[in-house]
Amino acid sequence: MMVERKMVGGHPVIEIADPLMTKLEVMPVNTYAGWYGDNGLDTLPGLQWNVPVDKPLIFSEFGADALAGYFDPAATHKFSEDYQTQYSRKTLEMAGQIPNLRRMSSWILKDIRSPRREHPVFKNGWNRKGLLSETGERKQAFEVLAKHYEDKSN
Repeated sequence: MMVERKMVGGHPVIEIADPLMTKLEVMPVNTYAGWYGDNGLDTLPGLQWNVPVDKPLIFSEFGADALAGYFDPAATHKFSEDYQTQYSRKTLEMAGQIPNLRRMSSWILKDIRSPRREHPVFKNGWNRKGLLSETGERKQAFEVLAKHYEDKSN
């Protein structure tokens, strides 16, 4: 679904602006707030989603790249495991504020080859939004999302 981001009263707001919405039974949205665009991680929990409440919303994709083994305890540098972990936590906080959000799925479980990913240090031909490295090593964010899904199942 196409979404519009705007500022209302000094607060970031996301609205679904897709003519297809009236034809669908659910609203699938790929959200990368906090990774792409101007939203900082600390703004995510307060990000307002103006979406019709008569239909279930699904986050069909979300994620942040992280190079396995690269750490930044302040979580200020993109591509660090710490940033990806904070991104995951803040995205879950944001999701908890949306009453009709029914499901969410991280973009990929494991880092995948993606020749168009040209960052020479962090990507080098890989999409690093996986919760596992290309060798299957768990990144810190894996535990955050595993705990979230485990808590949801109880």
